Amino acid sequence: MHYLIKNLILIAAILSINLSQGQDILYFTDGTKQQCKITSIDAQKVSYKNLENYEGPTYTKKSNQLLFAFKDTGKFLVLADNTNSAPVFIEFLENLESRPFDIIITKDNAVLVADSLSLDGDKFKYLKSQDEGKQTEYIEKEKIAAIIYRNGKHMLYMPSKKVALSLAQVKDDIDRLISTKATKDISVKEPVVATAKEMNVGLSKAELERFQFKAKEKTHRFGEYIALIGDKQSDREEQNKSIDAACSLFLSDTSTVEVSNVNREDKEKYTVRKYLQRLKLLPYNEVVITWTDVSYVSDLKLGADGNYYGVVSFQQVFEGYDDGNVVYRDVTQKNVEVILKSYQKEIDGEKKSLWDVFLSNVGVEETSK
Repeated sequence: MHYLIKNLILIAAILSINLSQGQDILYFTDGTKQQCKITSIDAQKVSYKNLENYEGPTYTKKSNQLLFAFKDTGKFLVLADNTNSAPVFIEFLENLESRPFDIIITKDNAVLVADSLSLDGDKFKYLKSQDEGKQTEYIEKEKIAAIIYRNGKHMLYMPSKKVALSLAQVKDDIDRLISTKATKDISVKEPVVATAKEMNVGLSKAELERFQFKAKEKTHRFGEYIALIGDKQSDREEQNKSIDAACSLFLSDTSTVEVSNVNREDKEKYTVRKYLQRLKLLPYNEVVITWTDVSYVSDLKLGADGNYYGVVSFQQVFEGYDDGNVVYRDVTQKNVEVILKSYQKEIDGEKKSLWDVFLSNVGVEETSK
Protein backbone atom coordinates (compact mmCIF):
# COMPACT_ATOMS: atom_id res chain seq x y z
CA MET A 1 0.00 0.00 0.00
CA HIS A 2 2.81 2.40 0.94
CA TYR A 3 4.48 1.69 -2.42
CA LEU A 4 1.19 2.36 -4.25
CA ILE A 5 0.66 5.67 -2.47
CA LYS A 6 4.22 6.78 -3.31
CA ASN A 7 3.63 5.97 -6.96
CA LEU A 8 0.30 7.80 -6.99
CA ILE A 9 1.96 10.87 -5.51
CA LEU A 10 4.72 10.65 -8.11
CA ILE A 11 2.19 10.36 -10.95
CA ALA A 12 0.24 13.33 -9.59
CA ALA A 13 3.44 15.39 -9.45
CA ILE A 14 4.29 14.50 -13.04
CA LEU A 15 0.78 15.42 -14.19
CA SER A 16 1.05 18.71 -12.34
CA ILE A 17 4.31 19.50 -14.11
CA ASN A 18 2.81 18.63 -17.50
CA LEU A 19 -0.27 20.75 -16.85
CA SER A 20 1.92 23.74 -16.04
CA GLN A 21 3.23 23.64 -19.60
CA GLY A 22 1.40 26.00 -21.95
CA GLN A 23 0.17 28.25 -19.13
CA ASP A 24 0.48 32.00 -18.83
CA ILE A 25 1.06 33.29 -15.30
CA LEU A 26 0.09 36.64 -13.76
CA TYR A 27 1.89 37.85 -10.63
CA PHE A 28 -0.11 40.22 -8.43
CA THR A 29 1.03 42.99 -6.07
CA ASP A 30 -0.41 41.10 -3.08
CA GLY A 31 2.07 38.26 -3.65
CA THR A 32 -0.38 35.83 -5.29
CA LYS A 33 -0.24 34.45 -8.82
CA GLN A 34 -2.78 33.19 -11.37
CA GLN A 35 -2.24 30.48 -13.97
CA CYS A 36 -4.36 31.38 -16.97
CA LYS A 37 -4.48 32.23 -20.67
CA ILE A 38 -4.02 35.98 -21.26
CA THR A 39 -6.45 37.22 -23.93
CA SER A 40 -5.72 40.95 -24.00
CA ILE A 41 -3.50 43.43 -22.24
CA ASP A 42 -3.04 47.20 -22.30
CA ALA A 43 -1.88 50.01 -20.01
CA GLN A 44 -5.07 49.89 -17.93
CA LYS A 45 -6.05 46.23 -17.67
CA VAL A 46 -5.29 42.59 -18.31
CA SER A 47 -7.99 40.13 -19.41
CA TYR A 48 -7.61 36.37 -19.12
CA LYS A 49 -9.39 33.02 -19.30
CA ASN A 50 -9.55 30.18 -16.81
CA LEU A 51 -7.53 27.31 -18.30
CA GLU A 52 -10.19 24.82 -17.27
CA ASN A 53 -12.97 26.72 -19.04
CA TYR A 54 -11.84 28.51 -22.22
CA GLU A 55 -15.45 29.08 -23.29
CA GLY A 56 -16.34 30.53 -19.88
CA PRO A 57 -16.15 34.14 -18.68
CA THR A 58 -13.24 36.48 -19.31
CA TYR A 59 -11.72 37.89 -16.12
CA THR A 60 -10.20 41.36 -15.96
CA LYS A 61 -7.74 42.91 -13.52
CA LYS A 62 -6.39 46.46 -13.45
CA SER A 63 -2.74 46.69 -14.47
CA ASN A 64 -1.85 48.46 -11.20
CA GLN A 65 -2.83 45.25 -9.38
CA LEU A 66 -0.10 43.34 -11.24
CA LEU A 67 3.67 43.13 -10.98
CA PHE A 68 4.48 41.20 -14.16
CA ALA A 69 3.17 38.57 -16.55
CA PHE A 70 4.79 35.53 -18.18
CA LYS A 71 3.59 34.01 -21.44
CA ASP A 72 3.88 30.25 -21.92
CA THR A 73 6.82 30.91 -24.26
CA GLY A 74 8.85 32.39 -21.39
CA LYS A 75 8.38 35.95 -22.62
CA PHE A 76 7.70 38.37 -19.76
CA LEU A 77 6.22 41.85 -19.38
CA VAL A 78 6.72 44.06 -16.33
CA LEU A 79 3.52 45.95 -15.54
CA ALA A 80 4.52 47.63 -12.28
CA ASP A 81 6.51 50.44 -13.97
CA ASN A 82 3.65 51.36 -16.38
CA THR A 83 6.01 52.43 -19.21
CA ASN A 84 4.85 49.99 -21.89
CA SER A 85 3.46 51.15 -25.25
CA ALA A 86 0.77 49.59 -27.45
CA PRO A 87 3.33 47.85 -29.77
CA VAL A 88 4.96 46.27 -26.70
CA PHE A 89 1.63 44.78 -25.59
CA ILE A 90 0.94 43.45 -29.11
CA GLU A 91 4.40 41.89 -29.43
CA PHE A 92 4.05 40.31 -25.98
CA LEU A 93 0.78 38.60 -26.97
CA GLU A 94 1.61 37.60 -30.52
CA ASN A 95 5.28 36.59 -30.55
CA LEU A 96 5.17 32.82 -30.05
CA GLU A 97 8.80 32.08 -30.90
CA SER A 98 10.91 30.43 -28.22
CA ARG A 99 14.62 30.86 -27.49
CA PRO A 100 17.21 28.11 -28.10
CA PHE A 101 18.86 28.79 -24.71
CA ASP A 102 18.09 29.30 -21.01
CA ILE A 103 18.47 32.64 -19.23
CA ILE A 104 19.75 33.10 -15.67
CA ILE A 105 19.05 36.43 -13.95
CA THR A 106 21.22 37.04 -10.90
CA LYS A 107 20.34 39.04 -7.79
CA ASP A 108 22.79 41.74 -8.86
CA ASN A 109 20.93 41.99 -12.20
CA ALA A 110 23.44 40.21 -14.42
CA VAL A 111 22.06 38.16 -17.32
CA LEU A 112 23.69 34.82 -18.13
CA VAL A 113 23.01 32.68 -21.20
CA ALA A 114 23.09 28.93 -20.69
CA ASP A 115 23.23 26.46 -23.58
CA SER A 116 22.53 23.72 -21.05
CA LEU A 117 21.52 23.97 -17.42
CA SER A 118 21.30 21.49 -14.54
CA LEU A 119 21.19 21.58 -10.76
CA ASP A 120 24.32 20.21 -9.09
CA GLY A 121 23.81 20.23 -5.32
CA ASP A 122 23.30 23.82 -4.20
CA LYS A 123 24.71 25.16 -7.48
CA PHE A 124 23.54 25.36 -11.07
CA LYS A 125 25.89 23.99 -13.67
CA TYR A 126 25.59 25.56 -17.10
CA LEU A 127 27.33 25.59 -20.44
CA LYS A 128 28.26 29.11 -21.42
CA SER A 129 28.83 30.18 -25.02
CA GLN A 130 32.20 31.83 -25.62
CA ASP A 131 33.84 33.16 -28.76
CA GLU A 132 36.45 30.44 -28.38
CA GLY A 133 33.93 27.69 -27.67
CA LYS A 134 31.83 26.25 -24.86
CA GLN A 135 32.78 26.69 -21.21
CA THR A 136 31.28 25.04 -18.11
CA GLU A 137 30.36 27.46 -15.32
CA TYR A 138 28.75 27.19 -11.88
CA ILE A 139 26.57 29.63 -9.95
CA GLU A 140 25.18 29.24 -6.43
CA LYS A 141 21.39 29.01 -6.22
CA GLU A 142 21.35 31.74 -3.55
CA LYS A 143 22.76 34.24 -6.08
CA ILE A 144 19.92 33.71 -8.57
CA ALA A 145 16.82 35.90 -8.86
CA ALA A 146 15.08 33.92 -11.61
CA ILE A 147 15.63 31.42 -14.40
CA ILE A 148 13.74 31.49 -17.69
CA TYR A 149 13.99 28.16 -19.49
CA ARG A 150 13.97 27.70 -23.24
CA ASN A 151 10.79 25.58 -23.02
CA GLY A 152 8.86 28.57 -21.61
CA LYS A 153 8.90 27.56 -17.94
CA HIS A 154 10.42 29.82 -15.31
CA MET A 155 11.45 29.69 -11.67
CA LEU A 156 11.64 32.55 -9.16
CA TYR A 157 14.22 32.46 -6.35
CA MET A 158 13.17 35.70 -4.67
CA PRO A 159 9.80 37.20 -3.64
CA SER A 160 7.85 38.33 -6.69
CA LYS A 161 8.08 42.04 -5.77
CA LYS A 162 11.89 41.85 -5.81
CA VAL A 163 11.86 39.80 -9.02
CA ALA A 164 9.70 42.52 -10.63
CA LEU A 165 12.44 45.07 -9.94
CA SER A 166 15.09 42.75 -11.41
CA LEU A 167 13.02 42.01 -14.52
CA ALA A 168 12.52 45.73 -15.12
CA GLN A 169 16.28 46.29 -14.79
CA VAL A 170 17.36 43.50 -17.16
CA LYS A 171 14.59 43.70 -19.80
CA ASP A 172 16.64 45.80 -22.25
CA ASP A 173 19.74 43.66 -21.62
CA ILE A 174 17.80 40.47 -22.42
CA ASP A 175 16.33 41.99 -25.58
CA ARG A 176 19.77 43.09 -26.77
CA LEU A 177 21.28 39.74 -25.84
CA ILE A 178 18.65 37.81 -27.80
CA SER A 179 19.03 40.13 -30.79
CA THR A 180 22.84 39.93 -30.71
CA LYS A 181 22.89 36.16 -30.30
CA ALA A 182 20.43 35.72 -33.16
CA THR A 183 22.58 37.90 -35.41
CA LYS A 184 25.90 36.41 -34.35
CA ASP A 185 25.13 32.73 -33.89
CA ILE A 186 22.30 32.16 -36.36
CA SER A 187 22.31 33.02 -40.02
CA VAL A 188 18.65 33.73 -40.72
CA LYS A 189 17.44 34.26 -44.26
CA GLU A 190 14.18 35.93 -45.28
CA PRO A 191 11.19 33.73 -44.51
CA VAL A 192 10.05 31.63 -47.45
CA VAL A 193 6.31 31.01 -47.44
CA ALA A 194 5.56 27.31 -47.62
CA THR A 195 2.52 25.19 -47.02
CA ALA A 196 2.16 22.24 -44.70
CA LYS A 197 1.64 20.06 -47.76
CA GLU A 198 5.00 21.13 -49.25
CA MET A 199 6.79 20.53 -45.96
CA ASN A 200 4.85 17.39 -45.17
CA VAL A 201 4.18 18.92 -41.76
CA GLY A 202 0.87 18.88 -39.89
CA LEU A 203 -0.20 20.24 -36.54
CA SER A 204 -1.27 18.25 -33.52
CA LYS A 205 -4.70 18.65 -31.95
CA ALA A 206 -3.17 20.58 -29.04
CA GLU A 207 -1.35 22.96 -31.42
CA LEU A 208 -4.53 23.55 -33.43
CA GLU A 209 -6.46 24.29 -30.24
CA ARG A 210 -3.81 26.81 -29.25
CA PHE A 211 -4.03 28.60 -32.60
CA GLN A 212 -7.83 28.45 -32.55
CA PHE A 213 -7.73 30.19 -29.20
CA LYS A 214 -5.31 32.75 -30.60
CA ALA A 215 -7.67 33.39 -33.54
CA LYS A 216 -10.49 34.11 -31.10
CA GLU A 217 -8.12 36.37 -29.14
CA LYS A 218 -7.37 38.33 -32.32
CA THR A 219 -11.08 38.56 -33.14
CA HIS A 220 -11.79 39.91 -29.65
CA ARG A 221 -8.93 42.37 -30.01
CA PHE A 222 -10.26 43.57 -33.37
CA GLY A 223 -13.57 44.31 -31.65
CA GLU A 224 -11.78 46.25 -28.90
CA TYR A 225 -9.92 48.33 -31.49
CA ILE A 226 -13.17 49.02 -33.36
CA ALA A 227 -14.82 50.25 -30.16
CA LEU A 228 -11.87 52.56 -29.45
CA ILE A 229 -11.67 53.89 -33.03
CA GLY A 230 -15.41 54.59 -33.17
CA ASP A 231 -15.46 56.31 -29.77
CA LYS A 232 -15.65 60.07 -30.34
CA GLN A 233 -13.99 60.65 -26.96
CA SER A 234 -10.84 58.79 -28.04
CA ASP A 235 -7.67 60.74 -28.66
CA ARG A 236 -6.96 61.10 -32.40
CA GLU A 237 -3.40 59.78 -32.09
CA GLU A 238 -4.66 56.80 -30.09
CA GLN A 239 -7.26 56.13 -32.80
CA ASN A 240 -4.58 56.14 -35.50
CA LYS A 241 -2.39 53.76 -33.48
CA SER A 242 -5.38 51.48 -33.01
CA ILE A 243 -6.01 51.47 -36.77
CA ASP A 244 -2.42 50.31 -37.39
CA ALA A 245 -2.68 47.70 -34.65
CA ALA A 246 -6.03 46.40 -35.96
CA CYS A 247 -4.68 46.11 -39.52
CA SER A 248 -1.73 44.06 -38.24
CA LEU A 249 -4.18 41.34 -37.16
CA PHE A 250 -5.14 40.65 -40.79
CA LEU A 251 -3.57 38.49 -43.45
CA SER A 252 -2.96 41.39 -45.85
CA ASP A 253 -3.86 44.97 -46.73
CA THR A 254 -6.38 43.62 -49.24
CA SER A 255 -8.49 41.84 -46.58
CA THR A 256 -11.98 43.32 -46.58
CA VAL A 257 -14.79 44.17 -44.17
CA GLU A 258 -18.38 44.01 -45.39
CA VAL A 259 -20.81 46.59 -44.02
CA SER A 260 -24.60 46.82 -44.08
CA ASN A 261 -27.38 49.20 -43.12
CA VAL A 262 -30.91 48.39 -41.94
CA ASN A 263 -32.25 51.13 -44.24
CA ARG A 264 -31.01 49.53 -47.44
CA GLU A 265 -30.58 46.04 -48.85
CA ASP A 266 -27.20 46.38 -50.55
CA LYS A 267 -23.91 45.71 -48.78
CA GLU A 268 -20.56 47.38 -49.34
CA LYS A 269 -17.00 46.15 -48.93
CA TYR A 270 -13.95 48.13 -47.88
CA THR A 271 -10.36 47.20 -47.19
CA VAL A 272 -9.75 46.92 -43.46
CA ARG A 273 -7.84 50.20 -43.23
CA LYS A 274 -10.41 52.16 -45.25
CA TYR A 275 -13.24 50.66 -43.16
CA LEU A 276 -11.54 51.75 -39.92
CA GLN A 277 -10.76 55.22 -41.25
CA ARG A 278 -14.42 55.67 -42.26
CA LEU A 279 -15.48 54.44 -38.83
CA LYS A 280 -13.39 57.17 -37.21
CA LEU A 281 -15.20 59.83 -39.27
CA LEU A 282 -18.82 58.75 -38.83
CA PRO A 283 -21.15 61.81 -38.47
CA TYR A 284 -22.45 61.12 -34.96
CA ASN A 285 -21.81 62.91 -31.67
CA GLU A 286 -21.20 59.55 -30.07
CA VAL A 287 -20.72 56.00 -31.34
CA VAL A 288 -20.99 52.88 -29.19
CA ILE A 289 -19.99 49.52 -30.68
CA THR A 290 -20.14 46.27 -28.73
CA TRP A 291 -19.32 42.68 -29.73
CA THR A 292 -20.89 39.59 -28.20
CA ASP A 293 -21.03 35.82 -28.76
CA VAL A 294 -17.58 35.44 -30.33
CA SER A 295 -17.37 31.74 -31.16
CA TYR A 296 -16.20 29.27 -33.79
CA VAL A 297 -18.61 28.28 -36.55
CA SER A 298 -15.96 26.15 -38.17
CA ASP A 299 -12.83 24.90 -36.40
CA LEU A 300 -9.46 25.13 -38.14
CA LYS A 301 -9.33 22.51 -40.90
CA LEU A 302 -6.48 21.62 -43.24
CA GLY A 303 -7.09 22.98 -46.74
CA ALA A 304 -5.90 21.62 -50.08
CA ASP A 305 -3.12 24.23 -50.15
CA GLY A 306 -1.69 23.04 -46.82
CA ASN A 307 -2.94 26.00 -44.77
CA TYR A 308 -5.66 25.74 -42.13
CA TYR A 309 -8.98 27.57 -42.43
CA GLY A 310 -11.79 28.36 -40.02
CA VAL A 311 -14.64 30.79 -39.41
CA VAL A 312 -15.33 32.82 -36.26
CA SER A 313 -18.78 34.29 -35.76
CA PHE A 314 -19.74 37.30 -33.65
CA GLN A 315 -22.63 39.70 -33.10
CA GLN A 316 -22.02 43.45 -33.41
CA VAL A 317 -24.33 46.06 -31.90
CA PHE A 318 -23.86 49.52 -33.41
CA GLU A 319 -25.43 52.65 -31.90
CA GLY A 320 -25.02 56.20 -33.23
CA TYR A 321 -26.06 59.10 -30.98
CA ASP A 322 -26.87 62.77 -31.56
CA ASP A 323 -27.54 65.02 -28.55
CA GLY A 324 -27.74 61.95 -26.30
CA ASN A 325 -30.41 60.21 -28.40
CA VAL A 326 -29.96 57.05 -30.48
CA VAL A 327 -30.52 58.05 -34.11
CA TYR A 328 -29.30 54.82 -35.66
CA ARG A 329 -28.97 51.30 -34.30
CA ASP A 330 -28.42 47.88 -35.84
CA VAL A 331 -27.50 44.38 -34.76
CA THR A 332 -25.32 42.53 -37.27
CA GLN A 333 -24.28 38.88 -37.31
CA LYS A 334 -20.82 38.71 -38.89
CA ASN A 335 -18.34 36.01 -39.78
CA VAL A 336 -14.59 36.44 -40.06
CA GLU A 337 -12.42 33.98 -41.94
CA VAL A 338 -9.25 32.94 -40.12
CA ILE A 339 -6.21 31.44 -41.81
CA LEU A 340 -3.35 29.56 -40.15
CA LYS A 341 -0.35 29.86 -42.47
CA SER A 342 3.00 28.16 -42.34
CA TYR A 343 6.32 29.63 -43.38
CA GLN A 344 9.94 28.62 -43.16
CA LYS A 345 13.13 30.16 -41.86
CA GLU A 346 16.45 28.71 -42.94
CA ILE A 347 18.74 28.50 -39.90
CA ASP A 348 22.27 27.16 -40.35
CA GLY A 349 21.17 25.32 -43.48
CA GLU A 350 18.14 23.75 -41.80
CA LYS A 351 14.56 24.70 -42.56
CA LYS A 352 12.50 25.54 -39.49
CA SER A 353 8.73 25.63 -39.91
CA LEU A 354 6.75 28.30 -38.07
CA TRP A 355 3.04 29.09 -37.99
CA ASP A 356 0.82 32.08 -37.33
CA VAL A 357 -2.90 32.72 -37.53
CA PHE A 358 -4.45 35.76 -39.21
CA LEU A 359 -7.87 37.26 -39.71
CA SER A 360 -9.03 37.50 -43.32
CA ASN A 361 -12.26 38.80 -44.84
CA VAL A 362 -15.15 39.85 -42.58
CA GLY A 363 -18.62 39.22 -44.00
CA VAL A 364 -22.17 40.15 -42.99
CA GLU A 365 -24.61 37.31 -42.44
CA GLU A 366 -27.66 39.21 -41.18
CA THR A 367 -28.54 42.76 -40.07
CA SER A 368 -31.55 43.76 -37.98
CA LYS A 369 -32.75 46.66 -35.85
